[in-house]
Amino acid sequence: KFKDWMAPLISKMHDEQDEKWMEQAKQLVNSDGADEKEPIKPFSYTPSEFIARMGKEINNEDSVLYWAYKNDIPVFCPALTD
Repeated sequence: KFKDWMAPLISKMHDEQDEKWMEQAKQLVNSDGADEKEPIKPFSYTPSEFIARMGKEINNEDSVLYWAYKNDIPVFCPALTD
């Protein structure tokens, strides 16, 4: 059940990440570099952003992640990147 909910969310977030990378690559190609205020960095979700997205998508008031998202409370879990 969790896998059926989580797999589409991961796929959606992956697609969004790829779209942001492509936008940044287009900006880099179209700029001459002279007016860049800061370098373009590849986009990726941090563990806290990923967990917040889970809280947003879960839409279940019994979930701690739901309430953390609703109240803009970051949840830290560095093990997600291990």
